[in-house]
Amino acid sequence: MSKQTEEQQQLPSCHEIEADVRRELLATEGVTVKSLVVRRLDNGVCLQGVIRFDGAEFDLGDSIRRIPGIDRILNHMVICNDADARDC
Repeated sequence: MSKQTEEQQQLPSCHEIEADVRRELLATEGVTVKSLVVRRLDNGVCLQGVIRFDGAEFDLGDSIRRIPGIDRILNHMVICNDADARDC
């Protein structure tokens, strides 16, 4: 088996990555996922969707980088604070 084929087999599937991202966001206190699309990139993900949070601060990158294998995030998320919820 070639090295590339072995590496490809070790990579989580797109569905697994999306589930990990969703799980990480839902585990973050005060975060509500309204919509989410996750696309896998080399060493990372592209995120699209809408999330709401009720805290004073929220760093999407810090939350998502906790997932093994995600070093790069292309962030196309709309992030709304509950105080601005009427606009989300």
